[in-house]
Order: sequence, then structure tokens, then C-alpha cells
Amino acid sequence: MIEVPAQNESTGVLRSLKAEMADDELTRIVVLADNCDDDTAQVALCAGVDVLERHDPQYRGKGHALRHAFEMLVDADAFIVVDADTHAAPGFLRAMRDGLAAGADALQCRYGVPDALANRRATLADVALGAWNVL
Repeated sequence: MIEVPAQNESTGVLRSLKAEMADDELTRIVVLADNCDDDTAQVALCAGVDVLERHDPQYRGKGHALRHAFEMLVDADAFIVVDADTHAAPGFLRAMRDGLAAGADALQCRYGVPDALANRRATLADVALGAWNVL
């Protein structure tokens, strides 16, 4: 099961996941529309994925959204968490499946900034993500 935490990300939700999973009938995508006040849930439903909505202004953020989803979605063998604005590279899902099939309890993919040399901000963000995820 792929969980996609999203808060007011109707323009970015599912950008590349649907293409990555075009021929995949085994994986379920669930968008976690967390404290949204836009049409994120409706956009996800129209894209043909499941939606779990959470409205709790006292407990905001991805951690709370994921905890809620893990408690609600008890029928999964494994969870893959992908941010709504992420561009999944071709082969991403296969790589995750291969790692889980090899016995991994947890996996962390590498993620960076598209076009990291476009400007200083993008370059700095890419360096920060690299330091956090690679080093």
C-alpha cells in the first residue's frame, strides 16, 4: 500500500505515481488528505485512488497523519510513504518491492530536488536533502 500524505496539495498530488503504477494491480494508493481546506481529496478520488480524510486542527502535520493512517489501514502487508509533491522515478515501485521481498524491515529511498542547479535555493535544498538522507 502506498500512502500519500497531503495537505492542500491538489495541484501536486499523484504527479508521477499513477504513471509508475499503470500496470500494477497489486498496490493500493491511499491519499491521506490531512486537514485540507482545498480540493485535494476530490482530485485524488477523480484520479481513481482511495482517500482517507483527517480533520484535527489540534494535531497537524505528517507524523499525525501517518499515525492515523497506520491505525486505520490495517489490511496492508507493507506501507510505502510518498509525499504528494514527489516525482517517483521509473522503477521506484519495483525497487521498493525488491527490497521488501529481500527481507528489509524498512527502506529509505534517496530523494532530491529536480533541477538542483536552477538557482541557489534549489541547490541548497538539494545539498540539505543529500546530507539528511545520504550522509
